[in-house]
Amino acid sequence: MSKLNPHAAVFIPGAATHQLATGKATSTEPGKSMQLTQHLEVLPFPMAAVPEKGGLVMMSNSTSHADCIKRRVLGDKLEALAMVGSCRQGCYVFLYNNDEKKLHGVFRAATEGGLLLDPVAWPDGKGSSRLPSQIKFDVEMHATPLCANELWMLTWRGGQFDRVLTAEQVRALRAAFKQKTPYMDVTLHELPPAIMLPTRS
Repeated sequence: MSKLNPHAAVFIPGAATHQLATGKATSTEPGKSMQLTQHLEVLPFPMAAVPEKGGLVMMSNSTSHADCIKRRVLGDKLEALAMVGSCRQGCYVFLYNNDEKKLHGVFRAATEGGLLLDPVAWPDGKGSSRLPSQIKFDVEMHATPLCANELWMLTWRGGQFDRVLTAEQVRALRAAFKQKTPYMDVTLHELPPAIMLPTRS
């Protein structure tokens, strides 16, 4: 069986980063020298627990974003369960659309993060979900999303940001969203009205 070069980046779905990089790994199987080209996820930040009064950025793309909003659930790969599970009820959560490069919010966890809170979301064809580490959320405010160049308050490294947020970063994000106009997301309003939570000071 081919083994990846230990010096290459390792692909770990659901890690605390949002950018993919293309890397190459060399087969170490005797008699073979072929190059294996894979999409490898660079991991500049460890998957850490969400701190008290902190928050978490969950990821989506053009395929999964509408389901996140419609079902009011955010999902990640199984490998992210420890990070997602550390998100407590009331924790601030945000949704970054990696295709649009925009951050949506402001949302709050309606439950603790856990496994398969909505088991039929993002079906994998095998009776489970492709994104089983999940957080259900309520809407504190849904403002016009922030573009990537407005996310100065996040911890950036090499064009990537840490998805686990400090209390200070949460406050800065909420302040930035308050400067935006209400976001009329058609998908959000197809369902009964969201639970609009009172904002925290």
